[in-house]
Amino acid sequence: MAGKQLIPIKKTTGELFEAIDLCLETNNYYFTSHADLRSKTRMSVNDLEVLRILKSKNRRHEARKDKLGMDQSDWNYHIRGKNSDNEEVRISLSFDQSLMLIITVINLDEES
Repeated sequence: MAGKQLIPIKKTTGELFEAIDLCLETNNYYFTSHADLRSKTRMSVNDLEVLRILKSKNRRHEARKDKLGMDQSDWNYHIRGKNSDNEEVRISLSFDQSLMLIITVINLDEES
């Protein structure tokens, strides 16, 4: 059936954390222009903070927030953790084969 695109299988939390860890260990990640802009306009959430949160043992997968990406090539996953100022941060990310794309960064304490 030409033209029919298969919907990707959503990763479990364990699979998601394994994929994140592997991408961080191998430096196979990048910040999209949107994430780069958002992290620069957020107080206390620079690129190093984002990476620290993604590596943290206290990170949490907000599975209820996950959604299929607009191009339906993979899911957009949401990770939540605390920055060094103990503020809640949400990171949206996706995967493109073995590359992790950091889509956006939200300081939830700043938003409220």
